[in-house]
This record gives sequence, structure tokens and C-alpha cells, in this order.
Amino acid sequence: MVDECFPKRLVDALVERGHDVVWVSDVCRSADDATVLAKANSQSRIIVTEDKDYGDLTVRDGRPALGIVLANAESFPGGLAEAIDALVTQIDGLGERLVGALTVIEPGRIRQRMLVNLT
Repeated sequence: MVDECFPKRLVDALVERGHDVVWVSDVCRSADDATVLAKANSQSRIIVTEDKDYGDLTVRDGRPALGIVLANAESFPGGLAEAIDALVTQIDGLGERLVGALTVIEPGRIRQRMLVNLT
């Protein structure tokens, strides 16, 4: 489930690579983070976002999540185009290792922290 902070171009790129993806704007536009997290959990989806609040909800508050992928498009020197390419490449490469983890994708670096409460 791709959060509203990312454009539909990311959704389209992931779908082109064979991923089953929905965009928050299509399924629960303008919903708060807790509602989006609950929706993702009910559909067994990993959330792809720029919003660090999902980390707070899952790590600090212990809310369940299948997985969270966090990336800040502005941190990529090539801007949004480079961020989308990097996200699609890393999501493809990490595959099942995204399940149960908070994954932070940065230029030249990936960090993962295992989540305690899975859905």
C-alpha cells in the first residue's frame, strides 16, 4: 500500500514489476495514519511511505504491521525519479525480507528493524 505522499508513478512502477499494489489515495484518501495502518493490516499489505509516524505507531506504540518501507524522496540526489527507481529496485530485491520489518531506504544504504507485533 503506497501512501499518498508518493505519486501514482510509484504505484504504476511497482505494478509494472508485478507487485499487487494499491494507492492510499484510491482506497482511503486523507485518512489518518492509524486508519491507513489498519486498512493495510486488514488487506495484509506492507506500507510504503515517507511518513515517519508509521515507525512511531509500530515501534514506539507497538501497533501491528505486516511491514513498513520508509524513504524520503527528497534525500535522493536525482529527486523523485531516482527515488522511485531505487524504491522499486530495493523492494524487488528485498522481497519477503520486508515482511515483519521497518525498512528505511536511503541513497546507498538500507536499514531494517524487526517489528515485534505482526498482523
